Amino acid sequence: MEVSVQLLIFLMCFASIGTFEFRYHSNEELEDILIKFPATLTKPLRAETYSIGNSTDGYSLWVTEITASKPNALNIPNVKLIGNIHGNEAVGRVILLKFLYYLRDEYKNNNETIKKLLENTRIHIMPTLNPDGFNRSYISCDDGNKGRYNGKNNVDLNRSFPDVFFENGIPLQSETIAVMNWMERIPFILSASLHGGALVANYPYDSIQEIHSNYHSENNPSISPDDDVFIHLAKTYSYNHATMHFGTKCTKMSFKDGITNGAEWYSFAGSMQDYNYFKHGCMELTLEISCCKYPEEDTLESHWKDNQNALVALCLEADKGIYGQILDEQTNQPIGGATLQILGRNMTFFSSNSSGEYRRLLLPGTYTIRVQANGYYNSDTTVNLTQIDSVIHNIYLKNSSIVTSTVRTTTKYNTFSPTSSINLSEVSNESNLTSCKSCSDYEIPYVVGELKSSAVKCCMFSITLLLLTCFVILFNKYNL
Repeated sequence: MEVSVQLLIFLMCFASIGTFEFRYHSNEELEDILIKFPATLTKPLRAETYSIGNSTDGYSLWVTEITASKPNALNIPNVKLIGNIHGNEAVGRVILLKFLYYLRDEYKNNNETIKKLLENTRIHIMPTLNPDGFNRSYISCDDGNKGRYNGKNNVDLNRSFPDVFFENGIPLQSETIAVMNWMERIPFILSASLHGGALVANYPYDSIQEIHSNYHSENNPSISPDDDVFIHLAKTYSYNHATMHFGTKCTKMSFKDGITNGAEWYSFAGSMQDYNYFKHGCMELTLEISCCKYPEEDTLESHWKDNQNALVALCLEADKGIYGQILDEQTNQPIGGATLQILGRNMTFFSSNSSGEYRRLLLPGTYTIRVQANGYYNSDTTVNLTQIDSVIHNIYLKNSSIVTSTVRTTTKYNTFSPTSSINLSEVSNESNLTSCKSCSDYEIPYVVGELKSSAVKCCMFSITLLLLTCFVILFNKYNL
C-alpha cells in the first residue's frame, strides 16, 4: 500500500510538470515547477532545487541544479545560467526552464552529447533573478522600461554590482547580495545571463577605466586579460545559434560574428558579468537572445529552437582548459585558498577552501601558472595545453617550514644581498640549500630564521667532525 501511495505521488508530480508548455509562467507557477522537478528524475541523473535568497519584494530566488556526475566527485565544473535579470526581458526565463526539461529528457533518451555534458558538469539554472520586475511587466516589443527594475527599490540589477574599476554609487540590492553570496559558496567557472532586445553575445568588460558616471557611450572596447577566451566563448554561442552569427540588425547597430565587447557596444558600471570575472574568475557572457524583449507566446518555441544548440555548446566549454588540485608536497593534503595567476594575464583566481581544486578556461597554448599560499613556497609551473579538451595538472607546494636537499625546478634561492630581497618568482633548480659550501646565510622571505639556523648547524657539524677526526688520529698514533 505504501509503495502504491509513493508511486501515485510520483505520477502526480510528473504529470504536473511532465510536458513543457511554451508560455510565460507566473512566479508562483515557476516556483511550483522547480520544487517538484527533482522528483521526476531517475538515477544517476539528479537535481536539487534551492533558494539563494529573496527578492526585494520577498519572492524566493530559486535555482535548480542538474547533474549526473558522481556525488562529491572532484574536478566537476559548476556552470550557472541566469534569466530575467531585467523583469521585462522575459524570453530567458522560458528558455532556461525549457532547457531544464530538455536536459532531463535527452539524458533519458541516451543522447550522447547530453550524457557527456551532465556526467561531467553541474549546471545551476535560475530562470528569474528579478521576479518583482516580471510581475510589473507585460508582453510588448517596445523599448519601455516598465518592469525592467527590481521591486519597490526600482533599481537596475545589472548596474548594482561592485565595479571592476571604481566605486559604484548604486546600493547593493537583496538580489545582488544573494548572487554575491551564492558565488562565495560555489566555485562557478562559466556563466551566462539571458537578456532580450538584441541578438548578440556580449563579453567583458562593460565598464571602462575612464568612466565617471554609471553610463558612458563612446563605443571604446574595454579589454579583459582573458579577451581571447571570452571571444572564443562568445563565438561558440553565436555560431551554434540559428542566426546570431549573421550579425542580425535588431537596432541600428550590427555585430560582426554576432559578438561584441560590452563597452564597445555601450559602457556602464556595475554589471553582473564584470563582477563574475574580476571577483571570482568566473567567465560570464551576457546573451541577448531576442530582438523583442517580451515577445508573444506563440514565438517562444521558435526562440527555444534558435538557442537550444548554443546553450549546450556553451555549457560543454566548462570542461575545457586546465584544472587540478593544489596539494601539500609532503602530506598530499589539499591546500585551500591558494592564489593562482596565469603569467601574462593580470587576473588572479583561487583554489577552493575544502578540496584545493582549481580550474581555468584557456585556449590551446603553453602557460605558466604561479601559485601562492600562506605557509608555502611560491611555485611557478608550466603547462602545455594542446588541442585536446583539457589537462589535469596537480600542483604540489613545499611547506615553508621544511628545508630539504632539493627544491622544485620552479624555485631557486639567491645568495643573500643586504640591498635586495629574493623574488621567489625568479627561480631555477641550481641551488642546494643544505650543501653549505661556504656556510653562507640565505635571504628567503618568511623563512630567513630557519635557513640561518641550518647554515650554522652545517658549520658546527663540520667543526665537530674535524675535531673527532683529529682525536682519532692522535689516539691511534699515541695509543691513548
